[in-house]
Amino acid sequence: SQGVGPSKATTPPFLNPHQKPAPPTNVRVAATSESMITIGWSEPLDDGGDDITTYRVEWDTSSGFTSSSIPPHKGYIDVEASIHESYTIELLSKEKRYFTRVFAINDAGVGTPQTSSPKYITPAKQVPGTPHSLVATPGSGLGTIDVWWQRPRIPHHTIPCYGSYSLPQDCPVKYGGSTPVSNGGEPIIEYEVEYNERSDFNGIDGGRKRVTGTSCTILNLTNGRTYYIRVLARNVIGSGRFCERKGGNHCDGDLVSAASTP
Repeated sequence: SQGVGPSKATTPPFLNPHQKPAPPTNVRVAATSESMITIGWSEPLDDGGDDITTYRVEWDTSSGFTSSSIPPHKGYIDVEASIHESYTIELLSKEKRYFTRVFAINDAGVGTPQTSSPKYITPAKQVPGTPHSLVATPGSGLGTIDVWWQRPRIPHHTIPCYGSYSLPQDCPVKYGGSTPVSNGGEPIIEYEVEYNERSDFNGIDGGRKRVTGTSCTILNLTNGRTYYIRVLARNVIGSGRFCERKGGNHCDGDLVSAASTP
């Protein structure tokens, strides 16, 4: 008679069919300072059937990535995919142009690279990034509003130096410096605070105030009137963008306003 014979386990005992991932998407590069550039990307459209574990960031002074340059002008680094969607390359030369590309990696191997847009970038000093965590409240005196904010954490080009959009990490400090290069590579010399009775800042009742710290009190306002507030950072290169909305690392919440003390 016929029947089912004995079974035998396969080797390996299981298999996850997968292949190398597709290229990352939205790969972009921008100058962060005169010695740094920052590359950002998004996940591939196809992970190959397996989780992306690592991204490889590569840079070179040649578009073919085959130059005879030595580090730091040529190289690559692998970063953890669960943490990083951007990376900042340091110790570069403002006299050179750098080509960049990004690979996605899963357990099947290294996928096809995606070159950045633009194709190359030259490091250069920049305007500061946008201040964040802007808060305004009625002041302690009549007709006053107190304003606080935090120095820029993300450079002017809006690509976090490291980490991701939702969890950005601080930018590196340039060689010999003391503050992160989200300032554009030059110290922030002042902040400009603008206030106005209208949200488009075109009202008659308004003004501007320049300060060197990250807080100020606006005086001589119309008692009890609501004013909209925004602030920008400035260095010797120029002025960054205004922040006029609430938000921890990004100015992407509600408009900031407060009523002056009646």
